[in-house]
Amino acid sequence: MSQQVEAARSQASTQGRQAAGENTQAVFDLESSYEPAPTTLPTTLPPQRETLLLSVHLSSNGEIVQHRNRSNRSVDTGEGLSATYTALLSWLLSLVPGHFGFLGDEGKVAQGSTAGSGPQGWGFHVLGLQQLWFEEQLKLVVVVTPSLDFATAARTTRSSKGKRDEVKGSSRFAQHMTKLLSTNTLFSVCPWLPSLVSVEAKGERPEDKNAPPYAYSPPLPKISTKPLSTFVQVNPDPQAARKIFNIPVGFLW
Repeated sequence: MSQQVEAARSQASTQGRQAAGENTQAVFDLESSYEPAPTTLPTTLPPQRETLLLSVHLSSNGEIVQHRNRSNRSVDTGEGLSATYTALLSWLLSLVPGHFGFLGDEGKVAQGSTAGSGPQGWGFHVLGLQQLWFEEQLKLVVVVTPSLDFATAARTTRSSKGKRDEVKGSSRFAQHMTKLLSTNTLFSVCPWLPSLVSVEAKGERPEDKNAPPYAYSPPLPKISTKPLSTFVQVNPDPQAARKIFNIPVGFLW
């Protein structure tokens, strides 16, 4: 069976333009294959809790492409290493709450509790994150839900305009996420990025004992300055997150 899995391993990249990594081995374990699939969403997530699905299209592992107009164009221009995917993951992982007990306790914020409040005031939490192959496309999919402070503010500021927007089928949270992604970049949501510095590499020259030690400062990897909405897509379907994350897993890696 292990040989059959190895034979079925992809020999090319997502778009078929590059060969698969030479050292990418198929990881197979017979006993693990019969174990139940891991839980993809918190077990405390109630059915009525609002969630949204964010999608990031990838051409290969770590290579983000723009989702607009199906251009399949990388968000990183020019040559050199890219850290856009790494920076995006760092931001999303920082929005995962320390616990999920707040999911069924929306009333606690009104009593002064800070549990479930959104970090940095972004107004949402990340509940699930997976990289998967779906509909002939490699994607990073993310499940987000309103933080309790956002839910409280939305209830207290609801107006006739908000009611008209709801009639159009777009919730206040969906509008909030769309605006947040269109008006922010990775540099505005990750304030620590400008503080990154290149680590200088020093060494001796064994072939020439009289030569002075050399020092090299490699260039920093490129990080996209485009709006997040360029490569992070909000699915308007309120049930999309549960549909995608509840699909039976074909394989894990």
